[in-house]
Amino acid sequence: PVVGTHKFIVGAELDENRTATLSAVLMYLIIKLIELVFESIPESILQASVLLQSEAGDRTMSSLSIVSFAASLLAAGLLVADLNYTVENDRSKEQQTPGVHPLYGFLRTSARGQAALFLSSWAFNSAYLACTVFAFGCLLATRPWWVFVGLVAAEVLALAAFKSAQGEFASGADHTNNAALPLVYYTAYYVLMSSVPLYQLRHPSELGPRAFSGLIGYRVVANTAIVYLTVPSFDILDKAMTTEQALFTYGIALGVVVVSLAATVCSIEPAYRHTFVGSKTGKQFWVSD
Repeated sequence: PVVGTHKFIVGAELDENRTATLSAVLMYLIIKLIELVFESIPESILQASVLLQSEAGDRTMSSLSIVSFAASLLAAGLLVADLNYTVENDRSKEQQTPGVHPLYGFLRTSARGQAALFLSSWAFNSAYLACTVFAFGCLLATRPWWVFVGLVAAEVLALAAFKSAQGEFASGADHTNNAALPLVYYTAYYVLMSSVPLYQLRHPSELGPRAFSGLIGYRVVANTAIVYLTVPSFDILDKAMTTEQALFTYGIALGVVVVSLAATVCSIEPAYRHTFVGSKTGKQFWVSD
């Protein structure tokens, strides 16, 4: 990761005699995504479950541990905001004529507009991740582990079924159903969309704009339902965090999600807002474009 990040920062170009075909930006994206999916996000969920499982009088939930946990969420949100900005900026520069590409170009031209989008995205990513981690932590702290595993498996299968119904359970530009995507791909999509959504996943060749926005809305509603169904057990089980404190904490995170999401939408170039809610599938994208 250190080498990849350094090459990206200094703008290292691939040597013509090398056989590598990945750009510095793409390598940076892949490295950071692997770090998020396999380290940062699972670690945050486990940390949340440990904190929420602590009983009254237990020193596990100390001020230092809470600050450390919040810092990790802010760091993950900042990382994804940077990834979204970097990839979008890089893809936009590839277009010789501004506005030609049907997907990339939602960054405003003014520095103030770009700064507003970056900050609102950072706030949304961090709060959205906090809501998911808190909800899953509450579920693990108050219910058997298999309930959490079953929920995740059901949601991944539902995502695969939705894409299959669209004729999109496929891989490659031809989007034929003979080349089915392994479920591991949808699992990775699910992990990212449930924690730190990447704007690139709204591409019709990936999840598509409808599934992208739909998953964000579903996750917010599902997280809220999980919290309200599980936190009443905190008082019964004599947890360190009371039911009232849990609801108050989640309410703050949810409020930040709603406000920052609205700010992010307002900060996006208006002509490209439809790329987040359109219904074009991958097959339609490649045939029409």
